[in-house]
Amino acid sequence: MSIMAKVLKLPDAEKARLTYDEEGDVLYISFGEPREATDSMDLDGIVYRYRGENLIGITVLGFRRRIKSRPKSSS
Repeated sequence: MSIMAKVLKLPDAEKARLTYDEEGDVLYISFGEPREATDSMDLDGIVYRYRGENLIGITVLGFRRRIKSRPKSSS
């Protein structure tokens, strides 16, 4: 499976749980109950965590910095 195919194979978003660590500036997104990952992929500070072929979580390092550096939309 290619890297992008693996990244884009998302689970049911309705079961997503978001937790933000303000001190560490890290956003954790878990799909379903938290479980131990068997594999992970770090793409520029965004860590995709897998259990087998299933994406079980995403960790965004430097979340606040990433949000502040995004260009504002012109809506």
